Amino acid sequence: MHTILVVDDEAIVCQGIREFLEKSDLPIEQVLTASNGYEALDYLRMENVDLVLTDIQMDGMNGIVLMESILSENPDVPVVVISAHDEFDYAQKCIRLGARDYLIKPVLLSQLIEVVNKELTRRSEKYKLRAEDSLKLKFSMTGVSSLRTYFLNEMISGSLAHADDYRFICEQIDVTLSGPYYSVFVTELQWERAGIEGEAIMLLRDRNLLKYAAVNIIEETLTNWDAISFYSYGNKVVTILQLEWDDYETNKADNISKLNMVGKTIVQNIGQYLNMEAIVGISPIQMGLQALPDSYRKASEATKWSPSMIDHDRAIVQQTIAYIRAEFRNQELKIQDIADHVYLSPNYLSFLFKRIANETVWEYVTRLRMEEAKHLLLNTSKKRYEIADEVGYESPEHFSRVFKRYYGESPNAVRG
Repeated sequence: MHTILVVDDEAIVCQGIREFLEKSDLPIEQVLTASNGYEALDYLRMENVDLVLTDIQMDGMNGIVLMESILSENPDVPVVVISAHDEFDYAQKCIRLGARDYLIKPVLLSQLIEVVNKELTRRSEKYKLRAEDSLKLKFSMTGVSSLRTYFLNEMISGSLAHADDYRFICEQIDVTLSGPYYSVFVTELQWERAGIEGEAIMLLRDRNLLKYAAVNIIEETLTNWDAISFYSYGNKVVTILQLEWDDYETNKADNISKLNMVGKTIVQNIGQYLNMEAIVGISPIQMGLQALPDSYRKASEATKWSPSMIDHDRAIVQQTIAYIRAEFRNQELKIQDIADHVYLSPNYLSFLFKRIANETVWEYVTRLRMEEAKHLLLNTSKKRYEIADEVGYESPEHFSRVFKRYYGESPNAVRG
């Protein structure tokens, strides 16, 4: 069963869509409603939302900014736009931000059912395929022992004597390595801290499953790069990343910085999705396929993400905390704003903050807001709407929902 979030500043529209979807035969458990992007983001951070239906023009955070935030924080959540604006520029921008569809108000109910059903079905199929792939690998060694994997490991081992050997291997496994510049990533998976409950994974088939999942995560992380990832020996996954001549020559310093950020993002994503620590070593960028063995050795020796960086990371988290404490009352505060303040991506900051502070960025924002709200309820005579506004919520109703979810009782009950 699925959860859908409807975002529109017209209450009658939200109510109408919610009632219609709840009465439909679609596999829907609940339909949540929000009057603007800020409320919507709170729901997305608290609930497992399977589909967002949003308007464009709204007070507070509009639909475009909401979609940008979803793309940054929850890129797996599909979005369908329902708007009174039929201008091509609006539709084009929404599609560019990942919108699955763009419906024009007043939307036909049959059309709405068709689109929602399509997206929920697609989401269910996606999870089903992931589960099937995992099960297949759990009882199979083919992913690790394939001919492709064997040849790619030969390329980085230093056993090839001539350039023709590299070309021959590429032809045999149908891989294009045209470079001319390359960097090698070595990702070491930390088995002793793996598993849903943090328990060590000892069985070989379970390690293979985690290794398979790690390769998929690395490939998704490097979607926008020309890269090939494959299994290496023991707990290692190797990635060969290619750079074209013009791109490398004109952006040398920028590319080095980007590679370091990619390495940190790989660590973050493996930690988030597999609950497993990883260390990523990154080689210098070198020219030519025959430099791959040297790049592999240097990547194996390097630790771009290691315990030695913890003091630096703690300093970043402390800067983040100071900024949040100063800004948590701001109704327009977004994770992107917080990440921009410390010059990190939202995803990486979220990982770093969770690792060191033992709570997510938005859990910390919400905690400060709720503690301040409770203090005001117990020590002042301010109205609920005044307190909501003071601690960062535009809607008193939304504030009350978050408060009850956090404390288990309503603001009125706390005040007595």
